[in-house]
Amino acid sequence: MSRQGDGQPTGGDTGQGGATGLASLPPEGRAEDPPVILGLSEIDKSHLAAAGALAWGSVLYMALVSSILAYAAWYWALGQGGIGRTGLAQFAQPLVGVILAVAWLGEALTWPMVLAAAAILAGVALAHGRA
Repeated sequence: MSRQGDGQPTGGDTGQGGATGLASLPPEGRAEDPPVILGLSEIDKSHLAAAGALAWGSVLYMALVSSILAYAAWYWALGQGGIGRTGLAQFAQPLVGVILAVAWLGEALTWPMVLAAAAILAGVALAHGRA
């Protein structure tokens, strides 16, 4: 932990053993100041009231479909195929994400993506052979 000449922590050091997490003391390290959740205090909340129906519909979609429905489908799949088989499918999700990004969003397919996809497929195949 780096300190100034007066013994106070410098920079972003919290004075708590150098740990920087989501909750920390202010940079001054004064114990009487309440912990701050980093990032949340910097949100400009004035735009929330101005958000339109499309924005709030998107948030609702993300909550219902991406979270609740996806978890329900995941646990259903676990019940149908077991953890050994279903868990392997989870490793293929980055590959599916890249394929969808290329197909629907027009993302460029680069060699690092192709190599990563090959590594993912090889890992899934290796794990499937052991499962």
